[in-house]
Amino acid sequence: MTLDLSLPIADPAQLPEGNPGAPDSFFASLETRRAAPDVAQAEAEGTLILLADDHPTNRSLLMRQVNLLGYAAESARNGVEALNLWKSGRFSLLLTDCNMPEMDGYELAKAIRALEAATAARHYPVIACTANAMGGEAEICLAAGMDDYLVKPVELKKLRPAWRAGYPSPRPPSHRPPIFL
Repeated sequence: MTLDLSLPIADPAQLPEGNPGAPDSFFASLETRRAAPDVAQAEAEGTLILLADDHPTNRSLLMRQVNLLGYAAESARNGVEALNLWKSGRFSLLLTDCNMPEMDGYELAKAIRALEAATAARHYPVIACTANAMGGEAEICLAAGMDDYLVKPVELKKLRPAWRAGYPSPRPPSHRPPIFL
């Protein structure tokens, strides 16, 4: 079996200007980034990320992207599983799909915000990663208590800036007790 594929050739006049030989600063920074720590080290330095998505391929892709950016993560298959993991107090950031079985990302964010309010815990970043690119989706995510909204497939360039504000940089190891019991 042979597959023939014709692709259009770009018109050089329509390409963005810039120095084609110069590396993109984002990708150049990937070359000098730190290697992703193991889960125990990330937990100790306060940078462990929780990924919640019901689709195994999406979880795997997000995990690879987070690791490529120099962070460690654990994953959950739905909102109920994610909430139970979140209650351990081990995570500093949540990246969640909005549409999952058992408990969706909106309900998950609301539950986390309610737990934070009930225990006077600090506000932890919750970022939506959803395939829903319809108008108004960002507002729905923010109303549910999420801090930001990314459309799938999430580009590596957009992933790190989404959590940069309010997300801790690696710090010396220390024991942090669970936030929610």
